[in-house]
Amino acid sequence: MREEVISGSIKGVKLERAIEYLTYAMILLFYTGKVFQVFTVLIDILFIVLVYVRKEKVFFQEHQKLIYAFSVLFVYFAIQSLFAVDIRAALLNSLGMVRFVILFFALWYVFDSSEKVKRLIYSVYIIIGLLFLDASYQYVTGKDIFGHVPVGVRLTAWDSKAKLGMFVAVFAGIVVASVEILQKKWLAWLSVIILFLIVVFSGNKGPVVYLSGAVFVVLLLSKTYRKYLFPTLTAIAILLATAIMTNDGISARFHQFTNPLSAKNTSGRNQIYETSIEMIKAHPLLGVGARNFRVVFPDYYLIVYNKKEKKDYYDEHYLTNPQIHTHGMFFAFLVNWGLIGTLMFFYILYLIYKKHIRNNDIALLASIGLIYCVAPFNFGNTIARSQWQFYIFLTLAFIVILGNFKYFKKKEV
Repeated sequence: MREEVISGSIKGVKLERAIEYLTYAMILLFYTGKVFQVFTVLIDILFIVLVYVRKEKVFFQEHQKLIYAFSVLFVYFAIQSLFAVDIRAALLNSLGMVRFVILFFALWYVFDSSEKVKRLIYSVYIIIGLLFLDASYQYVTGKDIFGHVPVGVRLTAWDSKAKLGMFVAVFAGIVVASVEILQKKWLAWLSVIILFLIVVFSGNKGPVVYLSGAVFVVLLLSKTYRKYLFPTLTAIAILLATAIMTNDGISARFHQFTNPLSAKNTSGRNQIYETSIEMIKAHPLLGVGARNFRVVFPDYYLIVYNKKEKKDYYDEHYLTNPQIHTHGMFFAFLVNWGLIGTLMFFYILYLIYKKHIRNNDIALLASIGLIYCVAPFNFGNTIARSQWQFYIFLTLAFIVILGNFKYFKKKEV
């Protein structure tokens, strides 16, 4: 019996170590297309085996309320999907989040010491450093190291799409929180500066706006760090102003704010939002179902189209080119999940806030990444994208892991 316990303990340590290092690999390769899908599945499988080997009960008893809340949400998704036009797409997308929820709990469980937290932070520093080199190279040469040319003024993330700034912004919370955690404050602050430089260099105004808003919200809520609100926003403004004055392309992007609702500057999003509103009006409680926006778009767009007397390019374009998502997180939640699903999800976020963020300044700083992910008017993304679901649960894991840092330090003394 004693030998079985020892054998199980050794297996558990090896499995835990495997999950830890797979996480570092996942972070280092997060921008290479769909590679994160492979890592999340591997981590999930190893975590399930780890729980079985250790006969783990305490961890799940401690977080029982949160686990039940997620379970109820997924039961709702299963029922809601039955009312969608494309039932299969709705089921696969909504229930596909199970793997990210398991990932969330796996990282929470495995990163249980101050040293592991520091290693996690350093792995993020490495990826930010690599992306800064890539962003600088693109900024100077006009292409990335694989020869991809930036889309307009927006830099690529090692493929043909302009999303470097969007990707790196996900790590803002863990980098800012590291200023409080690491003894090497200069390294933490350098990483913060580099991260924001990448976002500005990327030429995509969205991440700059959403991150600035997230920083504002977090510093405003924090009693400890509220005194840094004005200096931080001033520094961001100076950084942004410098970029605008020194780069014509970036300047052109940000000057769109002088007339933000014009057809040119919204790139046809007005029509998409109006169509989203029609969907919400028709399906307020259950929504149209995950990944069903593109399926039902033609029918609801006709309502918007027929109301307009004067048509522009996008009005005509969308008649034959249905859009694939809402281009806004606010509409994405309501359109895909309905009011019921949206409220249930934000109730889960509230449970996490209540237990792990409120009265925990490190966790609050770490939540910058999550706020960026769920920003109401985040125009470029949607909850119906598996990659964005991954980002949301990854940033949630960062919050609970970093938020426990002081507890780990006390326990280890």
